[in-house]
Amino acid sequence: MLFDEADILAEIGNVSRYSVIGTAVMCIEFGVYIPLATIALYILWQKGLRKPPILIMFIIQIILILNSIWEVVLVGGLSLLDALFYVFVDPQLDFEQGLAARLAAVEGVHRERWFRMLGWPGSINVLVGDSVVVWRAWALWEHRPIVQWMLIILGMCNGVLNILDNLYSSGIGGVPVPSNIPLRMFSLNVFLIFSLALNIIATMLIVYKIWILNTIRSKATIQPTKHESPHVNVVIFLVESGVTFCIIQAIFCAINFISSPSLEATSAILSDVCTIAMGFYPTLVTIVVYFMLYRAVN
Repeated sequence: MLFDEADILAEIGNVSRYSVIGTAVMCIEFGVYIPLATIALYILWQKGLRKPPILIMFIIQIILILNSIWEVVLVGGLSLLDALFYVFVDPQLDFEQGLAARLAAVEGVHRERWFRMLGWPGSINVLVGDSVVVWRAWALWEHRPIVQWMLIILGMCNGVLNILDNLYSSGIGGVPVPSNIPLRMFSLNVFLIFSLALNIIATMLIVYKIWILNTIRSKATIQPTKHESPHVNVVIFLVESGVTFCIIQAIFCAINFISSPSLEATSAILSDVCTIAMGFYPTLVTIVVYFMLYRAVN
């Protein structure tokens, strides 16, 4: 076997190893997420879908479940295509003939189309999580139309940028991806920067609103009653969860922008894992808030 052939096979084996690890972790994560999502759907159903906020959260939960299924099907399908690429070829062929046969087999099932869809479920989940954070801040500033309109405009820009970035990275727009690695990483992940900035702004607005309310309460020497404290705890939990969401998103964004070869495989695994992980945020918030209020009532 030639030296170049050995390098190619070693690289194929390395990519396959990380692909299997990422798929396995994602499937385990999916198995944990589906029961939690089912519990969240049941809670929202029990609370009644006639209320617009409950109905919106119910629809959001359905979207997150469908996106998670979409991601598992895509990644699992690509893993099967990899098996077709690496395994199901006549072993009697030499290296070049075997490689050509593998490429022909993969092209026959349009593997590129699967890759073009791979970024969409994660981007939709990020957009849904951003919408929940913005909606939460928008509701707290109901008496400030300027703040509400600012959040609406930023949210719309975030959605448009998310869609355009996915069209660009999927190659649908026909615009070539830059060959320069830093510029390419920026162009493919610019929506993550805007999304992170939007989450930070929305979370800071929520924190500032709570600070204003606490200042007014302290000046008026109003002590919280037993009926008010659970709702205060819920708001504090929403702030803490929002900050945690921002930190996780910042770490993921930083890893995506690092072009080091040593972290390339880690980034590939995280991209699959984080797609479903983004769905945990609205789901866990729904469940935890319900049990916090339920415990307070009972």
